[in-house]
Amino acid sequence: MSENAAMSYNPHHEIAELSPFQTAVNDVQKQYASSEGFEGFGKGKTTDGQDAIIVFVRNNEALSKLASNVGGFPVIGQITGEVKILPVVEVAVPAESVDPTV
Repeated sequence: MSENAAMSYNPHHEIAELSPFQTAVNDVQKQYASSEGFEGFGKGKTTDGQDAIIVFVRNNEALSKLASNVGGFPVIGQITGEVKILPVVEVAVPAESVDPTV
C-alpha cells in the first residue's frame, strides 16, 4: 500500500520560529487577555510605518495600564468601549428565493 499525499507526514517536523513582532503580539495577548477592560488585539502600523501592536480597551483606566512598547514594538491603545457579542438571529428565507444550482 502506498500513500499519494500532497504533503508527507513527519511527526518530528519542527515548528517555524515566530518573528520578533509576532512574539511581541503573543506576549501582549497573554499579558492582557484576561484582564478587566481589555477587549481585543490587532496588528497595525505607526504613522512612520513601524509595526505596532493595537490593543482595544474599554476605557481610560485600562488604557493607562498598557505598556508603551513590548519587545521593541510600540503598543497603541484604542478606546472602544465594551465589546459585546451579538446574539445569532435566524432569518427565514422563502424557498422560491433559493437557487438550488448554487
